Amino acid sequence: MTTYAPENHLVKDGLKVCIRSAEKQDASLLIDFTKKNLHDSSEFLLTALDEFTVTVEEEQKWLEGIKDSPFDLALIALADSQIVGFLDFSIGHRRRISHTGDFGVAVKRECRNKGVGSILLDALVNWAESTGKVEKLNLQVHATNKRAIQLYKNKGFVIEGVRKAELKYGDSYVDSILMAKAINGLKFK
Repeated sequence: MTTYAPENHLVKDGLKVCIRSAEKQDASLLIDFTKKNLHDSSEFLLTALDEFTVTVEEEQKWLEGIKDSPFDLALIALADSQIVGFLDFSIGHRRRISHTGDFGVAVKRECRNKGVGSILLDALVNWAESTGKVEKLNLQVHATNKRAIQLYKNKGFVIEGVRKAELKYGDSYVDSILMAKAINGLKFK
């Protein structure tokens, strides 16, 4: 069972943020957060707003599944009882990749550059290190999302590769950058 105990943080501009595991009862708030983020930040997200059709019941079931898995994680960042950030991590579900996992992170536009993404990443790394099983954290980021790429580099992630023209926006294409961080004794050659 994956549970991340609440941690309170003070980030830039005096914003008080609590990081904790996402729970079943957060489903509606999480859907609202996702829809707002898809509306405000579609240039950096894989899913388009009209593609996001998750119901509260589906979100609750997904959150329960994460809670029941010892090596998957869903974190929310709350400020004034509103979700301002979200991170989800899923471990590889085959033996040969069960030491790795992929994650995604999103921060409310108004809360970017305040440290919310940074504390979510720190929480992920701390949790992953505590598992003793997770050795590699993977992510994909739009090549145009320079601030996110810099944040990941600052947190010790390295670029592993580029997927050329991976994303299509109308008639234009954007590359996807593959990044990773080694933990729990793993060393990249």
